[in-house]
Amino acid sequence: MSEIKGSGRTQEERERERLLKAAQKIYDEFRTGTLKLTKPFSIGETEYTELPYNFEALSGWEYASAWDRAEKGDQDHNAFTMTAKKALSLFASAVNKCVALDAQDVIENLGPIDGQKAIRITTVFFNAAGVLANNS
Repeated sequence: MSEIKGSGRTQEERERERLLKAAQKIYDEFRTGTLKLTKPFSIGETEYTELPYNFEALSGWEYASAWDRAEKGDQDHNAFTMTAKKALSLFASAVNKCVALDAQDVIENLGPIDGQKAIRITTVFFNAAGVLANNS
């Protein structure tokens, strides 16, 4: 570990601080938002052109439940090994926190492009959350 001249902190400490700041910025940016749909869908009389989501409203139980729905043999429980199904399930639950739309309806009605966007948003958010959780 080399100390930065005059700072009192090592290069590793400065890099860790930089990583945590970046993770916090990503967490803040992705914790809530709205997915504008490229393929709107209707449930009953309601047409959905966008889906608001709020990951912070999810409970620990909902997070754990997504992992319990893991594929056979999938024992890793962290965002770095999150499957597309887990990510989509968590996204749908986060949508359900904002609008009266069943999570299963979200999963079944998202088009492929919107599904990919939802998976990416979820994975990025939970990767940042994991970095913050591991360093708090």
